[in-house]
Amino acid sequence: MNKLRELVCFRLQRGLFAVDISTVREIVRPQRTTRVPKSPVHVLGVTNLRGHVIPVLDLRLKLGMQQREQNTLCRTLVMEIAGALVGFAVDEVTGIVRLPWDVIEPVDALGALKGSELISGVARHGDELICLLDLRGVAESGASLALMSVIPDWQEPEPAAQSSVVPLKKAA
Repeated sequence: MNKLRELVCFRLQRGLFAVDISTVREIVRPQRTTRVPKSPVHVLGVTNLRGHVIPVLDLRLKLGMQQREQNTLCRTLVMEIAGALVGFAVDEVTGIVRLPWDVIEPVDALGALKGSELISGVARHGDELICLLDLRGVAESGASLALMSVIPDWQEPEPAAQSSVVPLKKAA
């Protein structure tokens, strides 16, 4: 008996993409993000999701697509990668698809194409092709690097010079 692989499918531009359902913690409507200085253009910023500050990456920009305008269909896939939560903004979540493992073709032939390292396989579903993404690669080989990319280079404050300020005496 052929085992089924469960995938969360979503759209970016007109393409259909998917990730393994076991990596998706939740799917939420876009939240307000705070842009972090010096972060890459594909990092929308950080958001507070029920007490967890997480980075949110624009998957379109990371994959070299044009920036999109948010609409009511847009969603954020919250995924746990290397023990950290990371949000990925997508155009629309289309649903969950169950596919036999043997219909997912490896992408060895795409090895020379830029960005193919982010694709773990391609599957035919009806009249469409689904590109399976390895979002660990999208998050720069792990969430820890994705988190570092959104945290600015904080510097230790320089030691204060000798102060010539005389402390005030308390009134008696």
